[in-house]
Amino acid sequence: MPVQTICSRNDCTGCGACANICPADCIRLVEDALGVLYPEVDETKCIDCGACLGSCPANLPSDAHTPFQTWAVFAGDAQARRTSASGGAAAVLYRTVVEQGGAVFGTVFDDALRPVFKMAGSAGELEPFKGSKYVQSDTGRIFRQVREILKSQPQRTVLFIGTPCQVDGLLRFLRHPYDRLVTVDLVCHGVPPARYLQEHIAQMEADSGRKAEKITFRGERDFALTLCDAKGVFYSRPRYEDLYFSAFLKSLTYRESCYRCRYASERRVADLTIGDFWGLGVDTPYPHDKRDGVSVLLVGTEKGRLLFAQCRPRLVCEQRTREEAVQGNAQLRAPSVPHPRVDVFRERYPAQGFEKAAAACLGRSVAAQRLTGPAKRLIAKLLK
Repeated sequence: MPVQTICSRNDCTGCGACANICPADCIRLVEDALGVLYPEVDETKCIDCGACLGSCPANLPSDAHTPFQTWAVFAGDAQARRTSASGGAAAVLYRTVVEQGGAVFGTVFDDALRPVFKMAGSAGELEPFKGSKYVQSDTGRIFRQVREILKSQPQRTVLFIGTPCQVDGLLRFLRHPYDRLVTVDLVCHGVPPARYLQEHIAQMEADSGRKAEKITFRGERDFALTLCDAKGVFYSRPRYEDLYFSAFLKSLTYRESCYRCRYASERRVADLTIGDFWGLGVDTPYPHDKRDGVSVLLVGTEKGRLLFAQCRPRLVCEQRTREEAVQGNAQLRAPSVPHPRVDVFRERYPAQGFEKAAAACLGRSVAAQRLTGPAKRLIAKLLK
């Protein structure tokens, strides 16, 4: 069964709701020629039950709502703020829930530096959840794990943090509300396939002769893609000097559904929404230092408000207007605009791979002339 029989290919987000709900386990997400995850159905096992059609968010109207509170927040613990993304709001949410005995679900990089969903039930398991992951994560069968906890441990709070399409996929999979489930969606620009990041890491490893064991997208004061092994950092470049990061920020590498994302709106599908509070203080002064990051936190439901209230002792909070958040965050208004050469990238990628295809499309907009050493030689070679 082709993906078109589940939903339009251009609207498929790769959320995985169809694969999770299939009673025959005949659906799996596989990469196409561009590395994009789409569902593939084993027709020999399919029982034509239609569960995949009924759970696909692309086939259903979103149950979106307008947030009723807007906050600028950051972690009160200075170290936690510096080592987390966007002021550390997600880290505080995770920690608050697990310390109350709850279970949390979010994205981590596994041992192969692939982005996957994982569950944590203790504070000691939370470190890998920190930091932004500018790449599409594989939900696998995580929705089933969420459902199992909600059903078998009905008094246990479950927190799920993901992109809006992943949150909507989970809600469609569950089919009815659970009082103990709190969802958090991210203000999302779009998601590149994980294969692009894997290829980029492999190139940096080959160029340096070292094997990456950790990746981060943020330094203490700015955005940078950094790779580390047991000896320390062996590659680190600011966002517009790294090929992968620059391609992401310039909207070159997202899956097609991101460019038409219906979740890119101030109306949200989750109980809470978090992201960077861009534009904070432009018109109305903000009294705190913003250099270590400030999160926007939108409260959309009463469940979200109650969890936020429990987190507030760990946060520095100031209420702001929703208009300020929407004005500063483009993805609260509309989807990302495709890079003008996105079609060229897609045409070149299957034969050339990520490094050559992205470099050819971005050209000198990646500041290769300011790089030093192996990275400069690599990009100069690709631009010839």
